[in-house]
Amino acid sequence: MHYTLFFLLLCTGLCFGQKAYTFDYRLEYQQTFFKDSIPIKNRAFYTQDSIATVTYLTNSKDNSYHTVLTAPDSLHYLLNFKDENGLQFVVSFLKAEFDQAIAIKIPCKFVRSYRNAYTYQTKHYDFSRAKDTLIDGLQYQYYTLAANNPRRAKKKKTGTLLYIIAPKTSFHLPLLTQATAFEEWKATQNLPNRIFYRKYFIDYYDRKDTQWQLLNYQNINLKLSIEAACDYTEGLR
Repeated sequence: MHYTLFFLLLCTGLCFGQKAYTFDYRLEYQQTFFKDSIPIKNRAFYTQDSIATVTYLTNSKDNSYHTVLTAPDSLHYLLNFKDENGLQFVVSFLKAEFDQAIAIKIPCKFVRSYRNAYTYQTKHYDFSRAKDTLIDGLQYQYYTLAANNPRRAKKKKTGTLLYIIAPKTSFHLPLLTQATAFEEWKATQNLPNRIFYRKYFIDYYDRKDTQWQLLNYQNINLKLSIEAACDYTEGLR
């Protein structure tokens, strides 16, 4: 997808779009891709640890959509939005403009339809609660999302997601950026209402592939809106 910088539609007040998304929290994580020891098919190979800061913009009461905010350079943000109900867009902003905005209207030319092609995978995975873990003297709940059939897991070489849940964050629905994880939660509600303090992806070979570590979170007030003509969620209802 071509990423185009625009800022003319940044608003200092409410943008009157046909569909609006509200964000009330900004969650900042340190994301680490760990150094690989052997190449694995269809996976990037890291010769050293790769560390970056990733920011999620969320609605604490509606986790069906979220935004991933990254900084490709010192001047810009890259905003990657996904609504699990059927649309997505990727746009680039000047940091100075974005940080001042409270409402942003996204032109239809950036919006694309989205459909999770792996919804059926929920029957192959389960959330389960593991033994609580102590971190700096505090007790944290610990959950996993893993394949429920060992033979299938061996054949497909599937990995496991580990979620360490942040205490005192019951005000926020779980942030589930992987589509299968979201669909499994939606079907079973087998995770508590909290954000994750730490998340890991452990590959089939029991190697730690990726880690997300919570740095901080804060309240925000931001609205993104799109025109009705590109509200692809309507066609899926």
